[in-house]
Amino acid sequence: MTQLERMIFNAVSERQQMNRTARRSPDFATMPEIMNALAVEVKESLNRLVNDNLLEWHQNVNGVRMFGIKE
Repeated sequence: MTQLERMIFNAVSERQQMNRTARRSPDFATMPEIMNALAVEVKESLNRLVNDNLLEWHQNVNGVRMFGIKE
């Protein structure tokens, strides 16, 4: 299993467990729930890489963040 597949598997597992605890049926994780969970993890990881001085970031004229390897 790749690292990305592991992240996806964990996101589905966590969401499914939350739904089971809440006694929801079906207890499956929806695509938007999975995508939102992964987006949070990606943002946190990017912030850590910036804080560790491994990446730098800038904002373009449209307000979109751009990342690059810090040299």
